[in-house]
Amino acid sequence: MAEYMIVPDSRFLVRLGKLDPKAAAPLTGAAITPYHAIKGVLPALTPESTVVMIRIGGLGHMGVQILHAVSAARLVAADIDDTKLEFARQHGAVATVNTRSEDASEQILAVSGPPKVKAVFDFVGVQSTINLAVRVLGYDSHLAIVGLGGGVMSFPRVLRRGAFHGAVR
Repeated sequence: MAEYMIVPDSRFLVRLGKLDPKAAAPLTGAAITPYHAIKGVLPALTPESTVVMIRIGGLGHMGVQILHAVSAARLVAADIDDTKLEFARQHGAVATVNTRSEDASEQILAVSGPPKVKAVFDFVGVQSTINLAVRVLGYDSHLAIVGLGGGVMSFPRVLRRGAFHGAVR
């Protein structure tokens, strides 16, 4: 579709050289978006940390691979599709949770233990996935709501007074 693109200035163009556009084009959205979310949290992730990726789809599957490549944190993949969960297991997830399960948060907390989850990357952003994220986040944790599903995050009164030490991106 390049012949139909209008670019306001040539400074926005980059020569591809030998790079195959079919291989590189998907990375501009599918990889950069989760990478940006992960990079902001990366300093807080240790091998003892547990991270949850919700939705192993177009962005989440890249998030799984990126997190596995750049961090030793334990990754829990959460999705409604068992095929996508199997993909996550093959690419570094130490555990997977089908979010249709009524005890999804308990399954995640069984992996994280008492400190709860250090970071959640929600690639859906609907109310049920945000609620799941809030149930598993620990103290001084990070929540990146990447999906634009229209969910809302409510803060309890005590958190509104400044006791929330996490980051919502």
